[in-house]
Amino acid sequence: QFATTALILPSATEAGALESLVLKTLNVDTLACSDAYTNCVEQTASLNTAQRDKLRMYAWTSQQQKEPVTNFMRVKNEGNRVIKVNDKAFEPVVQFLIALESTLA
Repeated sequence: QFATTALILPSATEAGALESLVLKTLNVDTLACSDAYTNCVEQTASLNTAQRDKLRMYAWTSQQQKEPVTNFMRVKNEGNRVIKVNDKAFEPVVQFLIALESTLA
């Protein structure tokens, strides 16, 4: 027997994507460069919230590394991961995974 379940990111009440959650966790002084790039792109393209947050995230990621990184979870600053998965912003994801595990047991 199979069951289906879904997790809406960043939440059931917010539009966005996983990157929207990640942007909330960043402990950085500014996203000015990635915001400027995103604003430039939006002059010629209509972006929804998820697309905008993804673009901001990847622009920020590219600015942090010498070469663009497609897996933003690997971005490091002075050897430490920048994105903290234990941040409270990820709590709904954690609770979903705990509930999912209990349905599989």
